[in-house]
Formats: sequence, C-alpha cells, structure tokens
Amino acid sequence: MMVVDLIDEDSRQSKGEFIKNTFCVTDVERVLEILLARIPHEDYLVWKVRVETCEHVFRECLVTRDTWRQLNCARPELVEKASFIDWSTWFFENNSTSQSRIFACAIWVLWTERNKWIHERQKKSGLEIANFVRSYIIELDGLEKVLPANLLGNESWKPPKSPFARINFDIAYNKKDNRSCSGLMVRDSNVIVLVARTVLNDNVPSVLQQRLLPVFRDSNWEWIWELWLWR
Repeated sequence: MMVVDLIDEDSRQSKGEFIKNTFCVTDVERVLEILLARIPHEDYLVWKVRVETCEHVFRECLVTRDTWRQLNCARPELVEKASFIDWSTWFFENNSTSQSRIFACAIWVLWTERNKWIHERQKKSGLEIANFVRSYIIELDGLEKVLPANLLGNESWKPPKSPFARINFDIAYNKKDNRSCSGLMVRDSNVIVLVARTVLNDNVPSVLQQRLLPVFRDSNWEWIWELWLWR
C-alpha cells in the first residue's frame, strides 16, 4: 500500500472510511491530521529519516551509551564497530554470569523504553534505566531465595492398587492478604477423580493457623460417607 492509496484524487481529501477500516484508532487519528495539498504535484523529498538499526538502539544512542556506562558494561575497541549479534556474543563469552544477566536485562529494558518513547513519548535517562535494571535483578535474586529449589523432588504420583483410593492434599498461604486455600483430591486405581474440593479461607493471621484449619467444615463431612457407600 502507498500513501496515494489513502487520498481521494478528485476531492484531495483522505479516504476516511478506508483509513478507519485499515489502521488502528491511534494511527487513524495521526493519518487524518496530515494536511494534504489542494493542487496535485510531483513527489519530492521533504525530509530524510535515518533507518534505525539494532546497533543504534542498543549501542550508539546517547541514552543507551549512558545506560551501559551506569551499569559498568564497557565495550573494548575490538567490538566497537561489530554488529549487534557479534557484540552480544562477545559479551556473553567474555563476562561473568552475573554481568551477563545485567546485560540481557538491560537489552530487554532498552527495547521496552525505546517503544515507549516512539508510541507514548515517555523518555527515561540512562541513569533511570540502569537503576530499574539493578532493581529488577535484585527482585529476581530475592525470588530465588524465597522459592524452594525443588518443590516436587523426584517423586511422581502413582495410582493406588484396587480397591484403594489415594487422597492428595495441599495448602497455599498468602501472608500479604492473610488468605489461604486448601485443596483435596481423591482418585482411584483407574485415576478417576472421585472427589475434588477447594476451600478458601479469609482472615488467617499465620501459616500455623492455616495448618490447623480443617479442610472440611462439619456440614461437609457427609461426602465421606457417600464415597464409602458408593465404593
């Protein structure tokens, strides 16, 4: 599609309906704001736009340069003029794991901020971007310390032998909202789910109290008898 396809040659007006059916709302507004010449004339160059490359976005831009300086990710002269792929490969091969994490995170943030600048006109300084990268890495490190390294171990669920059924139970606790959730599932030797129950509890001040809470209220115990009689 060319620009001329968006213009009605007779009225010298934009094809409003065609534009609305072709572009998103934001782009429609921008296109319709463009002033059109009343008298047709030959095309000529009004301004020249430099094509934005990965090297410019991630290495040559002034904000990007400042970001790398703030993060102590220096570039030696031997890769100063290398392509983005060659430069990235060199960095991962010649730096520590911790520094490589910072580099990868910074690439992601720089690309995000570049899009915000183009589409939303929101611009951050190199220092602001570097501080965000550091905070994000610290948050990731905190998750690794909070979460257990192996939640399930090497064990896998196995069906019981007939005529027995196996009961699996688990709980989850949200300290911030003082809420908990208990879940129970009963399956037979054919892996058919006989019973599945979930209980949500509010106003639970501690993990200990959550563990002391019964999974089923007194009024819900009758399902056990129904299961027993059914088997």
